[in-house]
Amino acid sequence: MAKMPAFQFYPGDWRKDVGVQSLSFHDRGVWWEMLCLMHESERRGVLVLNGQAMNEEVLARLLGLDKQTFITTLTTLLTSGVASREPETGAIMSRRMVRDEKLREIRIEAGKMGGNPALLNQNKTTHDNQTDNQMTPPSSSSSVSSSTTKTKAKSFVAKNATKDSSNGKPLDDSPDFQLTNDFEFEESANQTNPRKKTKPEVDKAIREVFVYYLDVMNLNPATYTLTPKRRQKGLSRLAEALRIAHGNLNNAVELMKGAVDELATSDWHMGRDERTNGKRYCDWENHLFRNTEQFEKWLQQAQDAAAREAKHV
Repeated sequence: MAKMPAFQFYPGDWRKDVGVQSLSFHDRGVWWEMLCLMHESERRGVLVLNGQAMNEEVLARLLGLDKQTFITTLTTLLTSGVASREPETGAIMSRRMVRDEKLREIRIEAGKMGGNPALLNQNKTTHDNQTDNQMTPPSSSSSVSSSTTKTKAKSFVAKNATKDSSNGKPLDDSPDFQLTNDFEFEESANQTNPRKKTKPEVDKAIREVFVYYLDVMNLNPATYTLTPKRRQKGLSRLAEALRIAHGNLNNAVELMKGAVDELATSDWHMGRDERTNGKRYCDWENHLFRNTEQFEKWLQQAQDAAAREAKHV
């Protein structure tokens, strides 16, 4: 693993995290020191030593704490949802740092492959035509992202993100579309509550992306639900992603997840830009998957970030 001299830290995110702020000052300090250890770990974001999960005794020694004090603090970190255990190994991990590392790997791999010339040659002729009562942010992104993107997604976003070139025209933004492959959608005149004939795997794919989106954006699934309108937008973008991915549903899902990750890098959309006064512009239907141009914008940014990351490394 390449040596990384630093990791992204956003004070606003730290201050707004309910779990972190529920901790005592001591426990917050211990968590910060653990994050520093995770950054230096052989698997960034996961506390392992020689491929094995670090035990409590070793961690306590590294943190300068007696074992009982550390175990008490660790229990608090886990029960408050601040820290997690890796299911496979039981190692203590930071979900956010693991997601950041995955996105970094995707960008590096994609950059090594040179991206997609067809997308680079578009010269950004399409723009996000934001009209739905929303502010138009300046172009802004940083290297923090948002659970885990699958390894098979490496390079796919940047390599395959392009328009459907069958007729040289942008894909239709209408939620009423048809696909002539195994994932067939029927047209519906009812825009509010469309009745589409979708195979179970298609609905499962939309829900997988939506759950991923909720996790990355830290949204409450009890209050932010997959409404008919959001489902329409998701289906429209999935149809486009399927064409880009030549009908491979798994790769189409990874394209959509890549767009989610790029939205999470935008200081403006995530409310980290001081000009937003902390307000976030990250709605599924308004700021992520509203139309073809918006979807392509996030895929373009994924490719640009991959190129920059590869050059840096």
